[in-house]
Amino acid sequence: MTPVDGGDILVTEIRGAWISRITRGGKIVWSVQAPRVRYPLRDRVVVIDRAAKDIIWQYGATDRKGHAPGYLNYPDGFDIDVFRDWKGALGA
Repeated sequence: MTPVDGGDILVTEIRGAWISRITRGGKIVWSVQAPRVRYPLRDRVVVIDRAAKDIIWQYGATDRKGHAPGYLNYPDGFDIDVFRDWKGALGA
C-alpha cells in the first residue's frame, strides 16, 4: 500500500497484478491489471525513470537471494509510485 495525493491509497496485488486506487473509506476509485507483470521480481527492488526507461535505484542483487545487508531473500511484492520525483529525491 502506498499513500497518494488526496489521501487515497494505491494498492498492488501479486496475484493477477492488480493496481487499485482506494479511498480511506474503502471505495475503489479505479482498478487496472498491469500488463506483462510476472512474479517473482528477480530478488531486488528497483525504481525506474519512466522517461528514460532506466533503473535509477536498486536494492538487492539481481538474481541473487541472501540474508546479508544489501540482499533480499524473498521479495513478495512491489509498489508503483508514479507521483514522486524519484530523481530529485535521489539527487540524480
